[in-house]
Amino acid sequence: PSLRTKEDLEKMFPVGKTIAVHVAACRPADRKLRLTLSEAPSKLELYKPAADAAPPPPPGTLLSGKVAQVDDDEICVTAGPGSGFEGANVFIPLLHLSDFAGLTSRFKRVLAAPAAVENLLVLAQLKSGKVVGSLKPLLASASK
Repeated sequence: PSLRTKEDLEKMFPVGKTIAVHVAACRPADRKLRLTLSEAPSKLELYKPAADAAPPPPPGTLLSGKVAQVDDDEICVTAGPGSGFEGANVFIPLLHLSDFAGLTSRFKRVLAAPAAVENLLVLAQLKSGKVVGSLKPLLASASK
């Protein structure tokens, strides 16, 4: 059934109805919990490379790709074709979206899935398998 009006929503989800939801984000300090009806992959699943993915890119690699997921604290970018690391997920902490902290919220609004990303610098691969990157132009230019 489609949800076109408030009444449709009320019919589909009457008060007291039990439904299955998934936690999308949790911010205890703000006393906020974001829930979703869709079954999004957990972050730990995203950290693991796909079976057919190339090996993870080493630190210092510059990549391009597409935004796969945006969370409250980081953005996941999947490396695109031609990089030699196609399909690898790189996670960018929000502090690494810009050289200037004041622009971070603006960049986060612009970088919705499936936005294209260029000059993504790989910083590290953690023990969990998570690959961490940066979009700070000064870091990318220093690595060239």
